[in-house]
Amino acid sequence: MRTIKPFFRILKYIFVASVLLLLMADDCNYTLKTSADPPAGGIVLRDDRPDAGTLDEWDVLHENPIRLEAVPNPGFVFSHWEHNGSDDATRTAVFIADPDNIVSAGPPPTVTINSPVEGTHFGLADAITFSGGATDVEDGSLTEGFLIWSSNLDGQIGTGVTFDRPLTSGAHTITLTATNSVAISGTASVIVSVGNVTNRMPEVTIDSPAPASMFLTTDDIAFSGSADDPEDGALTGASLVWTSSLDGPIGTGGSFNATLREGSHDITLTAGWQRGPIPS
Repeated sequence: MRTIKPFFRILKYIFVASVLLLLMADDCNYTLKTSADPPAGGIVLRDDRPDAGTLDEWDVLHENPIRLEAVPNPGFVFSHWEHNGSDDATRTAVFIADPDNIVSAGPPPTVTINSPVEGTHFGLADAITFSGGATDVEDGSLTEGFLIWSSNLDGQIGTGVTFDRPLTSGAHTITLTATNSVAISGTASVIVSVGNVTNRMPEVTIDSPAPASMFLTTDDIAFSGSADDPEDGALTGASLVWTSSLDGPIGTGGSFNATLREGSHDITLTAGWQRGPIPS
């Protein structure tokens, strides 16, 4: 921001990235001041004196023309000079991100797990086949290092389209995460059990929102889902816990509405039955 003391008027200002101020007043000189430039956006230069440099503060003589030049930093472009209020003596250089460097994120990849099948039980010695894939609107089919498999109990368990391996005993949430070339991820999950698991897992369904849905940060998003446990029947209330990969816990129960912050969210509905929680 550039401010000049009262009792003058600006006769002319130049378009694009520079502005020419001509000071006309009865006094002999004035002091031209500026505040800090916008963070990372750019700097303002002046060429009224031989030692021209970054604008700070200096005395300006009567009728002395001053040219201010807005110079953007890498990744930014100069947008416009902005007037502040009714004070013609004030100019703010406005810098914006270079539109040529902005990449549209687009929707996340669509992920499919073919094997193992939801709810399958395996022995401790079983070599379980994991297979799946993902497609992206920009990159097409994603393979190898773009596909990461993980278990909530065993951590990362493999990469790529298919592989075989055993798992430790317990109820596993198997997640396939696909990441495209602009670092946008999509996921798919199934639940399986391995070894001595006496209790069968509830069947969990998310009805809303649909996969890959897009919302504004101001939208009141409807969340709805259900869980059916073989022993306990339909689970409700606090037995159903909803979480976001970005916002953490966002609600409980079969249905509710909530807003989410900007970003790509993985929404998880966790169904907890009387013998402990199982994530879905």
